[in-house]
Amino acid sequence: MSFDFLLDWNQWLVTHKELVTIVAIPLLTGGVTVAVNRSVEARSAKSREAAENRAANERRLQLELSRRMKLADFRQQWIDELRKDFATILAAVPVQNKSQQAAIFDIKACVQRVLLRMNPQEELSQDIFNTLIKLINERDAEQKEDIAFGLTNLVNRYLKMEWERLKVELSEYEKLEELS
Repeated sequence: MSFDFLLDWNQWLVTHKELVTIVAIPLLTGGVTVAVNRSVEARSAKSREAAENRAANERRLQLELSRRMKLADFRQQWIDELRKDFATILAAVPVQNKSQQAAIFDIKACVQRVLLRMNPQEELSQDIFNTLIKLINERDAEQKEDIAFGLTNLVNRYLKMEWERLKVELSEYEKLEELS
């Protein structure tokens, strides 16, 4: 039965081949072209969207990298300034002469900068604060030298801790940079 239908269909095509050639083939070609174009446009839109997403992610990553590098720069500058102020304070420990008012003023300014830079919630910072106060209040030169030595050790531990924080931030930066 189905073969009869095919034979009838074939006979109709043979007798109407001009009609099929003029009307059906262009319609079929147009339909296929429209379907292919829609498929290409859909793939192109997905591809464009994926490219835009990658670009947006890249911009976010670059902003994050920039932010972290700036923070690392600030931390390094902060460490350097803290180191410089402690060096000034500790270098002035032997000074007992009241006639050197300018030097004493500089020392007091350094002490205040140090106190303002450090986090009073951290245990090591509290130890440094307390030792610094003892150093300021001590009148005996020999005791002052011993306290200064202890303060130097505390400050070295603190600076080492901050340097380790900076190294962690920089390693995170390098990991993010590898992703980009």
